[in-house]
Amino acid sequence: MGEPTPEYRERLDFELGVIKEMGYAAYTLIVADFAQFARDQEIHFGVRGSAAGSLVSFAAGITDIDPIEYGLTFERYLNPERVSMPDIDMDFEDARRCEVMEYVTKKYGADRVAQIVTFGTLQAKAVMKDAGRALDMPISEVNKIVGLVKGNAKSGGIAGELESNAEFRELYDRDRPIRHLVDTCLRLEGIARHSSVHAAGVVISADPLVEHTPLQKSTDGGLVTQYSAGTLEEIGLLKMDFLGLINLTILGRAVANIRKSMGVALDPRTLPLDDEATYALLARGDTKGVFQLESAGMRRNIAALRPGSVRDLAAMVALYRPGPMEHIPTFVRGRHGSETIRYPDPCLEPILKETYGVIVYQDQVLQIARVFAGFSLGKADLLRRAMGKKKASDMEKSHADFIKGALELGRTEAQAERIFKLIEPFAGYAFNKAHAVCYAMVAYQTAYLKAHYPIEYMCALLTCYLEKPDKMRSCLAECSRMGLTILPPDVNRSDVEFAREGDAIRFGLAAIKSVGKTAVEAIMAARADGGAFRSLADFCERTTARKGMTKSCIDSLIQCGALGSIHPVRRALSQGLDDAMRLAASKQRARNSGQASLFDDGSVDETDEPLPDMSDYPADVRLRAERDLLGCYISGHPLADHKERLSRAGAVATEDLSEQEKDSVVTIAGVIAEVRARVDRNKNTMAHVVVEDLTGEVQVTVFASTYKECGAVLVKDAVVQVMGRVQFRESIGAGEENSSEREAEIVADMVTLLPSRSATNSGQTLNVRINPEQAGVLGFMRTTLLQHPGTTGVCVHVADPAGPRRVMAGFRVEATDDLQVTLKGLIGRSAVWVD
Repeated sequence: MGEPTPEYRERLDFELGVIKEMGYAAYTLIVADFAQFARDQEIHFGVRGSAAGSLVSFAAGITDIDPIEYGLTFERYLNPERVSMPDIDMDFEDARRCEVMEYVTKKYGADRVAQIVTFGTLQAKAVMKDAGRALDMPISEVNKIVGLVKGNAKSGGIAGELESNAEFRELYDRDRPIRHLVDTCLRLEGIARHSSVHAAGVVISADPLVEHTPLQKSTDGGLVTQYSAGTLEEIGLLKMDFLGLINLTILGRAVANIRKSMGVALDPRTLPLDDEATYALLARGDTKGVFQLESAGMRRNIAALRPGSVRDLAAMVALYRPGPMEHIPTFVRGRHGSETIRYPDPCLEPILKETYGVIVYQDQVLQIARVFAGFSLGKADLLRRAMGKKKASDMEKSHADFIKGALELGRTEAQAERIFKLIEPFAGYAFNKAHAVCYAMVAYQTAYLKAHYPIEYMCALLTCYLEKPDKMRSCLAECSRMGLTILPPDVNRSDVEFAREGDAIRFGLAAIKSVGKTAVEAIMAARADGGAFRSLADFCERTTARKGMTKSCIDSLIQCGALGSIHPVRRALSQGLDDAMRLAASKQRARNSGQASLFDDGSVDETDEPLPDMSDYPADVRLRAERDLLGCYISGHPLADHKERLSRAGAVATEDLSEQEKDSVVTIAGVIAEVRARVDRNKNTMAHVVVEDLTGEVQVTVFASTYKECGAVLVKDAVVQVMGRVQFRESIGAGEENSSEREAEIVADMVTLLPSRSATNSGQTLNVRINPEQAGVLGFMRTTLLQHPGTTGVCVHVADPAGPRRVMAGFRVEATDDLQVTLKGLIGRSAVWVD
């Protein structure tokens, strides 16, 4: 930064004075220490929340956000007028958070560092089940009453159910055993049921922790306090949050991918913040996979906003939450000058100009109280807290102080009342600006990487979402929309993780279910030692000698298409596996006994038995195997034939259902992944069905009246179209602070089967495109084509240095779904089409 300006010097002196006076210098230095460790180890990290408003945090390397440049308030972090513990919440790559924990434990002492206990409490449904068992009640009776309980955060527990749930109350009033159960549960609800380890909380002490808190050993041998976070704070121990954020892991993997494939060493902290390509991507709403900006509603709002700075992004991150969301249209119109910006009072223009007259941040509430009523920022933060907590006594005092301060500055009582009523709701739900700016910066960095390095970025996304099938499907759909080809896993070409291959993305071997880490290591080691695998027997011989590779692993590799470069017909590979395993075992025994040929070079020899000549499994069988083993479809999709029809019907993607209005009627389509039929309380059959589409999955409830009409259609793996009404399950506090997440589900009115199409395509042409590297599959491709005689011509597009050539085959085929899926698995999805 060079020589600091007077503004920076004054702010720094003030903050250092407060930190010293409040006794938090050591705390700040400890955080700066492990932040520097993370930076040295190239572990991506960031601050979550108000600590980013501190210039000392910026100077010490705790945060990369300049609080003066972004107008962040220090008093929101440390308030000299409100003595309380500081709180620096640190986000680290979730895959590398443990490295930081290990460093802190080693540096400060294993007896001085511990994770914090948290206590799970008995909630409505759980306490009823536990108490029912203890009271020896019939399980059917317990389930009957439990089934009536909503059990969400808004229901008010069992007491709330008695007031608002008529059916629950009726059963309570007329059934004495159930009344006894409920009365017992009213006394037990909310008490601690079990202990667990806090997801992020860590405490560090200058002395051995055993001198301050009871401890226990965790399963990994570390320490866990037996006092919860609140009690630890009361006895003077400082809690720190080491949080894991998957988006930072995505950022780190993307940077590593770029270095590996492009030879470019990127530091996200030094990216230009005025990049045109990034803002063009944001203006298009092309933000699937971009941190904080990927929901359908956010994509629409970002496209409407057309942000031009990180400040614009921060405001949208803050506004896109329950409450502030209603002000988004005003903010957008103000940004584009299509509406006159109005300020509640002329003196507030400097505070609200950045956000076009809309109160967006808690910091603005503090500044309004300072300017309008003469509050210090510390006192203003006390006002904000009182407003947020809605405590009557605190509110009354804050209101009186605000009116008094405003009158002393020459405002009228009516003006003061108007401004107080204006800021009161915002104090409860407005966002912390430092938090918004920190997250907006990560959003910008991820958008930049997607704009400039789309393949490497999508590889990082796919790798990080291996254990989240819904996210995987959404990412694969986004790759398809971006025009990126996803190549199937291949034992001769795949890396452990998703990786760039030319202008395509190759599926990683670690993504295959039922093939463990040690089996993948065996494949990679054998390939590194002996080159590409040349036959099934060669693969078996070279990998089964290593730890982790079994026959079932090999069969999983076959069924998902990972041995396609050895032989394209999965059924033939599966049929020949036993013989290949016997031959491999025989060769290994001969080698171990010293009987192998002196001239044996490991190449395929005449003793390698040829695989049987047969047609492959039907397309639907192959696709099911891909979904089961990879979590998604690769060589095709059951919905591919129905895209136009579904588009005309206005089908909604499952990932966009959360943006629909409650009770709105929608149409979706997908594959039935799960069917659970049960008998309702009226002894009629109903079902809960999970439907998967290209972007995710949704639960569909089929009540008895609908089940009577469409029960025969509800079969696993059936491709269906569902029309129904959108409902939501609320999960309060599951997301960011003061937020809620909505999980959509559908109550079906109609379920119909989408028939599979087996097209003859008479008068059309089946096109296949090959390149010189694929010459080895020409024989297999010809055999496959000849096995499907019909009336459709075949055109082969050959890549040639002198220019592409088109060659018409001397035979015709029936271009069925089976044939097309087989060919796509052989040479790539985008290399096969019919016109």
